[in-house]
Amino acid sequence: MRFISLLVVALLLAGASTSASAQASGATVAQGRVAELIGNSKQFIPSPEFEAWYNEVLIACKRTGDCQTSRVDDFAEIVWFQYKDAAIPCGPAQRCDGQALIGANMIFLSPRAFYDRRVVKHEMLHLILGTGDHPQVFDFLNLGRE
Repeated sequence: MRFISLLVVALLLAGASTSASAQASGATVAQGRVAELIGNSKQFIPSPEFEAWYNEVLIACKRTGDCQTSRVDDFAEIVWFQYKDAAIPCGPAQRCDGQALIGANMIFLSPRAFYDRRVVKHEMLHLILGTGDHPQVFDFLNLGRE
């Protein structure tokens, strides 16, 4: 798995990404930031319940009409990481329990959010929608910010 992480970093740093940066949780994350996140995280294979949560979010979102075209249609496209520290730095003086990198299809979870259904589903919805913003569908699905 470490090989996959290093390969992803190499591709991102080499400019293989379609944009100069990847969006995450409403902010733009520079390529160096992606490398920092991966370097401070451990890739993991999610338990089967993660895929069940993904399917719940995708179905519910499609019912609202907000996800008729999903950015990530296949759960297997998502690369999962557990961040080593208690929270993930996600903005100036801001700490988060989860962070989705749009475009890279990566989700980072803090140790305390590792099996927090709401946080995991929130980050999945970012990837499904293909945005770091929080449109109304987050609140409608009870996945908005607390």
